[in-house]
Amino acid sequence: MFPKKKSSDELVEEISKLRLKIDELNDRYMKFSEASLEGIVILENQEIREINSAGCKILGYGEKELIGRKAYDFISPEDLAQLAATNVRKDKNSYLLNIITNGGVKMESEIKAQDITYKGLKARALVFRNVSDRRKVQELEKESEARFRSLSEASFEAVLIHENGKIIDFNETCCNMLGYSPEELLNMSAFELAVAEDRHFLQEQVRAEIQKPYETRALRKDGSEFFAEINAKQFTYKGKKARVVAIRDISDRKEYERKLKMVKDDYENLIRQSPDGIFILDEKGKILFANPSAHRIVGIDSPKEFIGKSIFDFALPGQHRKIRENGFLLKGGHDLPFIKMNVLRGDGSVVEIEYKPVLIDYQEKKAILVVYHDIDFQEQLSRERTRYKISEETNKALKKEIEERKKIEDKLSASKEQYKEQSAKLNSIIESSSHLVWTVNKQMALTSFNENFAKSMQDAYGRRPSIKSVLNKGKFISTKEYNEFWNKKFKAAFDGKSQHFETNLKNKQGIPVWREIFLNPIFDEKGKVKEVSGIGHDITEKKLAEEKIKQSLKEKEVLLKEVHHRVKNNLQVISSILNLQSSYVADKKTIDLLKESQNRIKSMSFIHESLYQTKDFTSVNFSEYVQNISNNLLLSYRPKGKKIRLKQKIDNVFLNLDLAIPCGLVINELMSNALKYAFTKKSNGILIITIEVDKKENVRLTISDNGSGLPKGLDYRNTQSLGLQLVMVLVSQLRGTISLENKKGTKYIVTFNKRNVN
Repeated sequence: MFPKKKSSDELVEEISKLRLKIDELNDRYMKFSEASLEGIVILENQEIREINSAGCKILGYGEKELIGRKAYDFISPEDLAQLAATNVRKDKNSYLLNIITNGGVKMESEIKAQDITYKGLKARALVFRNVSDRRKVQELEKESEARFRSLSEASFEAVLIHENGKIIDFNETCCNMLGYSPEELLNMSAFELAVAEDRHFLQEQVRAEIQKPYETRALRKDGSEFFAEINAKQFTYKGKKARVVAIRDISDRKEYERKLKMVKDDYENLIRQSPDGIFILDEKGKILFANPSAHRIVGIDSPKEFIGKSIFDFALPGQHRKIRENGFLLKGGHDLPFIKMNVLRGDGSVVEIEYKPVLIDYQEKKAILVVYHDIDFQEQLSRERTRYKISEETNKALKKEIEERKKIEDKLSASKEQYKEQSAKLNSIIESSSHLVWTVNKQMALTSFNENFAKSMQDAYGRRPSIKSVLNKGKFISTKEYNEFWNKKFKAAFDGKSQHFETNLKNKQGIPVWREIFLNPIFDEKGKVKEVSGIGHDITEKKLAEEKIKQSLKEKEVLLKEVHHRVKNNLQVISSILNLQSSYVADKKTIDLLKESQNRIKSMSFIHESLYQTKDFTSVNFSEYVQNISNNLLLSYRPKGKKIRLKQKIDNVFLNLDLAIPCGLVINELMSNALKYAFTKKSNGILIITIEVDKKENVRLTISDNGSGLPKGLDYRNTQSLGLQLVMVLVSQLRGTISLENKKGTKYIVTFNKRNVN
């Protein structure tokens, strides 16, 4: 069947409806095109019939200027040939052309074309957009990646990039430092480059995206370890989130710090163990430091009683003027000899001393070092010999330290020259570092700085610095003492002397922040200092850890001192019990046995008393101990009606507890034997004790008398005497030897080495 034929009125009405729909669609199209950010053009016979606002803006013309013009008028001549050779009317893909905008500017554009029906006629719709900026971004990304590659390859540090631990890029230094080939590194995790104990710590750093420097132990391919300083930063690499890590070998620095601490400990031991009193005074005579011998000579037990007092508090009033005159002479450059004076002791007594003052630098200020000693004649030769030894050891240690520092300074000087040549190439690495880096001129104005320095200044002063900001003016002023300290350091750096120090300052929140600072002069072509560079990093956590360690050590020292004190008390209790027990015994042999046991216990008690009174629990001042025990034995065993003189010739020697106790008991047995049996036929006698130490730390102990000597034929090594049997056992415990000379009186010689520890 055929459809019903429509009347003319029905056809007219249907056509009207279609025209309304077409107008509605055209209206929707115009609204869409005006809202689009891309250019939209409708062409009819290559002439522009419609164009939206975005298209006018891209081409740089008004709408009336564009309607009716040919589309080819806006295409560059070299691209017209491409259009002629390509059937773009049937090409539904986008293509790139250079469009000429108002003013003749060539703009790369992406164009897509589509045939349409426009107002009942065939037309062509074009959609185009500017892609010049996108191309520039792509080129900049390639250029940035190439620049990063050149900088990392020029770096003295190992640089690698990883994604959640997987290594994706690295420089040549990384391969050389760690001993791996590029192929091996690409198949490894960054965490495998650290020792097993530190890997969990490194994983935590990555998860928390920590961007401040820290230290770890790195691992080479051959299994060897080295100390490394790690600086890491999060960034986007090839469109992905990654982490760039700079690795610096700091093994040499760690070794230098270890040696420096050893030298410092040696100095402290020398001063602490010196038999001479040592004061350090400020320029007005106020006491800043005093060693244990100073406490003993002046008769003061607690160091707190010294600090804050003046040297005039211990001098008699008539000597104040002389002390001031000597101070003026010393400041005038005169070298003063040893000077005699009387000192007022804590108990009110007066002791004659001689002292020598010397100008020194102490805690970065001018000070006076005063060395003094009691001029008792019998001890003078011993003190002179000790002073000579201390001076010799100090000179050796000082010479060694100077040589080590010279080597390190030469090495650092060469490194600075190398880093100076590479400074321009390492700019991006410096910015990624967590260190504070800045430079100033002679007017103290900033000439350059990195972002971390700017953040630290903002945190400390509430203001961000800029180039030419003056550090000691305006809002960048701290306390007077803090500014004077920094000005002094910068002045020394501008004088050509590198500075290394630590400093602390409270930030705006009132929290102390510690930093380790390096200031180095920058020289011009003529060798003059033009600027000073500064490098700093945060050591607050390190300082807090040091304080905790010091507190812990102090608590342990107090506990150990209390242990020795209680041992001494317990031994004294045992000695007192034996003394009480002897009062209930009538048999003389039993009383003598109790007395001998009591003296042996006292010998051990003196050791623990010495340890209780010293700060060094690893060794006993055996020289003082021998004097105490010998005097005690002389009082205990001196025969009635006889005059026994005791002579001592004792080197300054310190022994550990394992050697001191058996050696003390040997002295106790041999001295008590001499006092009981050597002088039975004489009314006068001499007992001599000598202790000598050679360079190999061999100790030679001699106990001799001018008495009647041992009976002929007596084998002192195999005797029924408990005392001599005990001596043989104790010498064996010392891993030493004992010999006897029995020509004139009796002379025992015991030798052992200080290093012998059971």
